[in-house]
Amino acid sequence: MGILLPRPLLLKAARSGLDVAGIARTYRVTEEMARYRYNSTRIGRQVAGARARLS
Repeated sequence: MGILLPRPLLLKAARSGLDVAGIARTYRVTEEMARYRYNSTRIGRQVAGARARLS
């Protein structure tokens, strides 16, 4: 069994504007799981940094 929320999928979802709750709904996982993967992969920091550089 593979990872439910692989990093590339999370990155794509976050770049498209989904928050943790949206990721959880879209991929049918708990918010806790979505938040854990979001935080442990540092997707939020990566997306925020990219947005800051574009501004």
